[in-house]
Amino acid sequence: MYHARIAFFKCKPGVIDEEINKSKEELLPFNRSQPGFIAYGVIKFNDDEGVSIGLWETQAQAENAVQTNMAWVNNNVSELIESVQNHVGSVSFFSSVKAIEE
Repeated sequence: MYHARIAFFKCKPGVIDEEINKSKEELLPFNRSQPGFIAYGVIKFNDDEGVSIGLWETQAQAENAVQTNMAWVNNNVSELIESVQNHVGSVSFFSSVKAIEE
C-alpha cells in the first residue's frame, strides 16, 4: 500500500505561480532523489491556494517528506507562503487512464 503526503498551502497575494514554478523546478527533483518516491504534483485552486501531493512507497517515507519538504519551503519560498497544512495517509485506491505528464 502506498502513502501520500498532502499539503494544503496558501500563498501571499500574487505569487502562487512563482511558488508553483519553484516547486516544479527545485522541489520535484529533490523529491525524486529521495528513497521511496513515486510521484509529485501541485494543484492550483485559485489565485492564492493550492495543494501539493506526493506519493511514497511507505508511511515512514511520506512522513519524512513532511519534514524534508517543509525544510525546503522554509529555505526557499517562505517569503511567498502564508500557511501550510500537512497530512499523511494510506492510498486506498488510485487509478488513471493514462500517465500524467509534467
